[in-house]
Amino acid sequence: MTFSINNRISAQNLYFFTLSVLSFTFLRKYLILLLPFLFVLAFVSLKLRITQNSIILLLLLTVNTFFSGLIDEFYPLNYLVSFCLVILSVLFLFSKPKPDAQQNKAFVTFIRISANVLLIVNLTALINLVYNVVSHIGIIEDSFTGIYGISGLAMHTLSTVNFLYAIYFYFAGSKLKTVVFVSAGLLCFFGLGLLTFLFSILVYTLINSNLKKIITNTVALLTLLFLVGIAINIINPRAASYIKFNIASIIKGADTIDYDREMQLAKGYGFTQTPRKLTFHLGFVKRLFTTPHIILFGTGPGTYNSRTSFLLNGDYSRISFVRENSNIRPRFAVTDVYPLWNSQISYQFNDGTRNEPFSTIVAFLVEYGVIFTTLIALLFYLKVKKLSRLSQHRNFLVLSFIFFVISLAGDNYWEYPEVSWIYITMIKCMEIDTFK
Repeated sequence: MTFSINNRISAQNLYFFTLSVLSFTFLRKYLILLLPFLFVLAFVSLKLRITQNSIILLLLLTVNTFFSGLIDEFYPLNYLVSFCLVILSVLFLFSKPKPDAQQNKAFVTFIRISANVLLIVNLTALINLVYNVVSHIGIIEDSFTGIYGISGLAMHTLSTVNFLYAIYFYFAGSKLKTVVFVSAGLLCFFGLGLLTFLFSILVYTLINSNLKKIITNTVALLTLLFLVGIAINIINPRAASYIKFNIASIIKGADTIDYDREMQLAKGYGFTQTPRKLTFHLGFVKRLFTTPHIILFGTGPGTYNSRTSFLLNGDYSRISFVRENSNIRPRFAVTDVYPLWNSQISYQFNDGTRNEPFSTIVAFLVEYGVIFTTLIALLFYLKVKKLSRLSQHRNFLVLSFIFFVISLAGDNYWEYPEVSWIYITMIKCMEIDTFK
């Protein structure tokens, strides 16, 4: 028995270390190809099994994909890539531990291993940042990389995972590590990520506190935001100016947005004052109401604004082989999304977070259908709700869930395993620790 338990722990630690290295270094650009291997390794090492709910989801997805293809067109390669990036994660999330998988420290062990790897990565990123500041080589706000690399969303995902670990260490009572991971998140100069992080804390406070504590924490958050603003203005005035410009554009754009005008400007590669993210969301709402079959079946996996859709459109992908051999352009993506984000606009100051037409929530709703997406969201919520009653890490679970879901509204993080698989592994480890 001891031999068996030790083997299981060793296998789990191997998975934890492998996932951490693949997610937090330049190797993450290969995660798309390695996800099936990672999926098998997770199931074997953590002793998981496919559930009845997962089988029902797969059957519903098959029906949705078949009918969406009949109504529009079939995109087999999109379906395959989306299955790897999205559905494998869904199956992983809704899996259950086998009876002999119970442990008491799987979650803490994963945090320890992955956090140590992330600390090393952050140190290399800091060294790179300091070198660029001293030597005046490169752009400061793009310098916090190190061995994390610049593929994918670069510092956006690095910032997100650092804030995620900061949440854990805050509730674990480690002030030093909390400061370290928050600082690393800030040095990524990801404005939307910072706002999401602070807004998540505010939502958590409103849910879990009395009026006095709500007021106190709100004042503290506003003070922190003010101090962060001052620090950014001192360290990197250019980034501060860019944030102010974005905020002004969002406020003005929300009042004056004209969808048809903005799309015409985008199609003509013209500069748009209104953030294209606003235009994109307005287009999503219009698409939802003008194409009713989306509610039932969606447009098909990987065929709207997902990472899959952009990887295979022959324009956006950074993988030369894919860019040269793939030119898949689903019609709704062509009309609603691609004009807002393509290789022709990056030199016009029309790039940047405020203009990115990315959102996992929108991608799920349009590509997989409203019914399928609602079912996944409900099952996800119920799993977290159940775990929050059983796990000793309730506070972390609740705040991290709020942060993760809000982050999904701002980018396609579900399709970036360096974020989604890290978070789902945390949930799965908590589930193993509480399994009876």
